[in-house]
Amino acid sequence: MIDEAVDAHYNIRRRHPESPQHYARYAADSAAARAALGGRIDLRYGDADGERLDFFPAASADPPLFLFIHGGYWRALDKRDFSFIAPAFVAAEISLALINYDLTPKVTVETIVAQTRRAIGWTHKNAGELGFDPNRLIVGGHSAGGHLTAMALAADPRLPIAAGIAISGVFDLVPLLKTNVNEQLTLDEARARNLSPMHHPRPERAFGLVCVGGAEIDGFIR
Repeated sequence: MIDEAVDAHYNIRRRHPESPQHYARYAADSAAARAALGGRIDLRYGDADGERLDFFPAASADPPLFLFIHGGYWRALDKRDFSFIAPAFVAAEISLALINYDLTPKVTVETIVAQTRRAIGWTHKNAGELGFDPNRLIVGGHSAGGHLTAMALAADPRLPIAAGIAISGVFDLVPLLKTNVNEQLTLDEARARNLSPMHHPRPERAFGLVCVGGAEIDGFIR
């Protein structure tokens, strides 16, 4: 059951009714970036429909790689909406990979977490062919991508992440049980806790940066 008071702390669409305008701009800027940079589009990192990534190489030798995980509450958006970030990274001599994953309710959040980890492992394994330094694989994302970044950092230490950047993620999913988001996530409390980085032991591994926009709604700031 939705608790309107809790939902207000997490309902981005209600807070930002102008969101479609931003997404339209993302799409236009991203199409322009792909046209300018080319890149390698829809590389497969797994067998499922959503297991694809776009790769934009830097011109320098053995650059670091930033692997970006998009947001959308695990239920919306696409890697192609965020190609617009590629020119700045490539200009800074950082290669960029933008990954897709299947969305809820087609798959569970657990499946999305597994797909993200698979994308990281595949990308690292193919560092030689892609032409980046395998010791400098940085993983980051915003919103759901911030959550998935944190879940990757909490994974098996053998997952080859040099650093993680989690931007405006939801790191405790339990409050989402009382929001409209859970209509598609269909979580119960046990699953929500298991999928919450906040309820996992702090990983003694890669450096991590956790940040949030100062004008975000309260749920994300908390």
